[in-house]
This record gives sequence, C-alpha cells and structure tokens, in this order.
Amino acid sequence: MIEEQATVVKVEADGGVWVETGRKTACNRCSLRSGCGQQLAEQYRERQGRVVVKARCHHSVAVGDRVVVGVAEGHLLKASMQVYLIPLTGLMSMLAIAFYFQINDFLTLLLCVAGLFLGLTLVRWSTQRGVTLCYVRVIRKVPRWLDKPGCT
Repeated sequence: MIEEQATVVKVEADGGVWVETGRKTACNRCSLRSGCGQQLAEQYRERQGRVVVKARCHHSVAVGDRVVVGVAEGHLLKASMQVYLIPLTGLMSMLAIAFYFQINDFLTLLLCVAGLFLGLTLVRWSTQRGVTLCYVRVIRKVPRWLDKPGCT
C-alpha cells in the first residue's frame, strides 16, 4: 500500500471525502540537487498548487482533519498499464498496418499519430464514463497532537 498524508477538504454523504495533498517526487531527497535540471522543474511544480482527489472513507472525519490515504500497488500498476499501454498499442497497431501495406513515411507518421490519439481518447472516454482506474481510500485519521508543527 502506498501511503500519503492529506487534509480533508470536503465530506460527502455517500461516505466519500475529498482530500488535498501535495505533489512529491524523490528529488527533494537526492544528493545531486544542485546539478540536476529536474530540481528546477520541481520548484516550479510546488508553486502550482496541490492535488485534490476523492477517496473512500469508513472513518468519522471532518473538514480540516489530517488523514493518511493509500492506494494499493496492484490498482496503481493496473491504472498505469492502461494509461500507458492502450495509447502505445494504438500507435503500434497503426505502425504495423502501415508496414503491412507499405505506406510511405509521411502517411505512416499520420497513421501512428492517429493511433496514439485514438488510444488516448479511449482511455479518456473510459475514465469519463465512470470507470475508476485507481481507488484511493482513507486508511486512518492522524491524531490532532501529531498535527502540530515540530511533531513527526
């Protein structure tokens, strides 16, 4: 289970809560911070704001509470496979069709872009239709005394 602390920003009647968490990468822990261009991109992203997601919750929480949310590794792996492999499969399928029919390079490029776009559209359509690729759930509530600055 991949876990992260978050703040509850909205509680819904159906047992779902909206939580807000910051974006993180491993760059803050890297010893090569000064020599890496990724550090500049990370500083820009920190200014962009926070991420808000809906999570399943079986605990009694209120707006402003700190909670620990988690995502099962299997769900995350399945979601990333769908998001990356479906568009790539569309691109490679069009490339195979272009190779089979010996189409010239420009049309092959157009077919590959169309296949990639078709795959991306398929992923977007399935998520808009209500298919959730990855479930986030509240694991536990963080006690208030751990919420104070200086406590870890």
